[in-house]
Amino acid sequence: MSKPDTSIDPRILQSAKNEFLSCGYEKASTNVICKNAGVTSGALYKRYSGKDELFCALVSPVADQFKELLKGVNDDFHNLPDNEKNNAAFAPKSQTNDFVNFIDFVYRNFDVFKLLIESSRGSSYENYLHELVDILVASTMRFIKETNREAIILGKKVTPEIIHILITAHLNGLFEPVIHNMSREDARIYTEQLQYFFNAGWADILH
Repeated sequence: MSKPDTSIDPRILQSAKNEFLSCGYEKASTNVICKNAGVTSGALYKRYSGKDELFCALVSPVADQFKELLKGVNDDFHNLPDNEKNNAAFAPKSQTNDFVNFIDFVYRNFDVFKLLIESSRGSSYENYLHELVDILVASTMRFIKETNREAIILGKKVTPEIIHILITAHLNGLFEPVIHNMSREDARIYTEQLQYFFNAGWADILH
């Protein structure tokens, strides 16, 4: 009795990753994936129902873990006593550590985030960044409420829509190093500078 070929799954996934990175999800071809993996279409569809399941297999472990980590960081923040919460919100040292950890996580899983940011349109993960934004918006609104603050820009109370836009801009900015293939060290410096910019802005508008 012959042993099953355990190399098929890794070959399919590697080929799928290369195809998604090269063409994006929508234009990726399962025929090309099979050809480059050296397998038949039957072998692929025996293991995966199609492109979406392949894409999910590549990104979901890391993407889902990152989302849970983000939720956990925000939950830990909101569990702080009020006096510590106010200090932690804009504390440069603690936030530097957070964003060093952020960069380390992203760069340990660079190809996955490349797929999520640049290649996910049309897949089950095409709204992934929006889902991260929603977590951060909810946390920010909760912080404003818990600390009895108001967000004021140019004398006008900031709407939830503006807060959503600001956080979207911030999060998209944090992933720019992935888009531009920055080195880890350059990404760390860039992230610290970006965080300083947004911290100054939030400190100015939150009263």
